[in-house]
Order: sequence, then C-alpha cells, then structure tokens
Amino acid sequence: MKELERVVGVGEFIISNNIEDVLKIYGLSSCIGLVVYCPSIKVLAVGHFLLPSSEINPDLGKISPAYFVDTGFVHIINTVCRDYNCNKEDIVVCFYGGAQARVENDVFNIGQRNINAIKQKLKEFKIKPKHEDVGGNASRTLKVCVKSGKVKLKIQQPLVFA
Repeated sequence: MKELERVVGVGEFIISNNIEDVLKIYGLSSCIGLVVYCPSIKVLAVGHFLLPSSEINPDLGKISPAYFVDTGFVHIINTVCRDYNCNKEDIVVCFYGGAQARVENDVFNIGQRNINAIKQKLKEFKIKPKHEDVGGNASRTLKVCVKSGKVKLKIQQPLVFA
C-alpha cells in the first residue's frame, strides 16, 4: 500500500489510526505543532496551533479549537483518549515551533507565548513531553507516520526580518 500524505493547515488538527497516513505541517514558525501518538494502538494526532489563548475569541475556540493552544491541546488529548481509547499514560507527546516572528520588533511575542502556553497545558495534564524543538528564528516542517509515530523534522533557513 502507498502512504497517504495529509497536510495539517494552520488552525487544524488531524487524528488518524490509518497506518498508511503521513501527517505533515509545512512552514511552522511562531505556531506550535503538537504531535500526540499512542504506540500501542497506532493512533496519531497532529495539531497546528496559531495563537496561545482562546480568550481573544472564545467562540472561535469552540468552533475551531486548534486555532489556539489552550483549546486545541485539550480537544486533541480528550479526543484521543475518549474516542480512540488511548490511555493518557501511554501517549507520547512532542511539540515544535514557537519561532520568533518575521518582524524585527515583535511586540506580541507570539512564538514565546505559544511555547509558554503549550508547556502550561502539559503541566496541567501532567504529561511529560518526549521531545521538543522550539524557539529560534527558523521555520520547521514536520512529517509524522501513523505506523511508527516517528517525527522527521526539517529546519528551513532562519526567518528574514522585513
């Protein structure tokens, strides 16, 4: 069988138990890419979170939880555990991104705020991440296979300030 590449866009998430699926995020910079894998039953979830907190738009957080770290993280963990029968103790979690934005004077500091938000959620859920690659000023591309849960990370050239 041929593997099926599925792209996770900004503010989206995909959960799959099809071992032929390969989930990808392209151009991950200040956003957070969350990878949740349950190796015992081969379930993979990948989220592409844009902003740290849904407080700025609670309605959007309900409609599209993956736009925000706080709602997206909770939604993915709960869905993987509830709908796919994964035990929280069995899941492997990694996260990527949180790079400095493309503008030199980034007063919003979204990348670092996203990193802080994902670390806070992990702490709240008592989940220790297996791996993280965050910060800096480079863009990242993630490729994760459902069959193995292996993450292939490609780091692009540092972001150029405008």
